[in-house]
Amino acid sequence: MFKRSFDGILPRMVRLRRARADDLSEIRETLSAAYAPFVKALPDLPDVSAVDEGDLANMTCWVAEDDDGVLAVAMATQSGQVAHLANLAVRPTSGGQGLGRRMIDTVVQWARDAGCREITLATHPDMGNNVALYENLGWRIAESSDHKVTLVRRL
Repeated sequence: MFKRSFDGILPRMVRLRRARADDLSEIRETLSAAYAPFVKALPDLPDVSAVDEGDLANMTCWVAEDDDGVLAVAMATQSGQVAHLANLAVRPTSGGQGLGRRMIDTVVQWARDAGCREITLATHPDMGNNVALYENLGWRIAESSDHKVTLVRRL
């Protein structure tokens, strides 16, 4: 658990846990809120909020939450010794508090514990802050096109 603060309000506890099926609605809302600023600007961005029960069953998913609900989501898969960070989203109202980094650290540790040798992810090249964040955390660009940047991190 860690604390997040609000302007003039006492800090609240944020819990990080595995997602459950009953989180699906809040996960969708979190994804929609996080990607809303990019949807209009990037028409080739896939619908990342189209998460369903099957996705939750076939991926390992985490949520960061406080007493008001889900603040951030991370979703990952594993194939052999390679993990893939399929989605990471932080509600805009919770940005700048380290939740994204905390979620990434959780997924990386999960991949290590599962015996993975590397972890990959894909993001849109016009989401430059994402690319910069991942590079700052030890990822490197493996591939780049007009619509997708693939990054990899050795574990």
